[in-house]
Amino acid sequence: MLGGTNLYAYVGNDPVNFIDPLGLHRAYFDGLLLIVKDDYGNVVGNYRASSGRIGYMNPKYQKCRDLGPIPEGEYYFDPADIERPPLLDRIMGSDWGKYRVRLFPLGNTAERITSFNRTGGFYIHGGRVEGTAGCIDTGDRDVAFRDLLRDHGGLVPLYVDYSNWPDPKSW
Repeated sequence: MLGGTNLYAYVGNDPVNFIDPLGLHRAYFDGLLLIVKDDYGNVVGNYRASSGRIGYMNPKYQKCRDLGPIPEGEYYFDPADIERPPLLDRIMGSDWGKYRVRLFPLGNTAERITSFNRTGGFYIHGGRVEGTAGCIDTGDRDVAFRDLLRDHGGLVPLYVDYSNWPDPKSW
């Protein structure tokens, strides 16, 4: 078979929780890059990104509430929910960038977050200053990220995996 033997690869082997009727996208974050691939494994978006506050971006700080990077695991987001941060946040100078989308943990990822005494509430968002408490910060690339996924139908799985961190080839 040209598409392989796994009939559910397009939804991360979870057709109950994920739908991607057009089979278009899946995202990966390794601590340095946010990569979006289509159903054929082609990179369609590649964004330098970070997670964790300055000095706490190393994955060893995943357990540090309000400081460390987003915990490893599986998440999903709905591109239809990409939004501008609330007006009050923008007026008060919160560094959300121009766009954000909430991430939802799947399966044991939610349990891991709780075991780390973290509350969740993670987003992919932009910002002027690098560093964020657990979210994935794309800096000024949030507009390009939104534009790439604006017309995508269905949920997008996101895999956070620090097993290759740091990868000097990415620097």
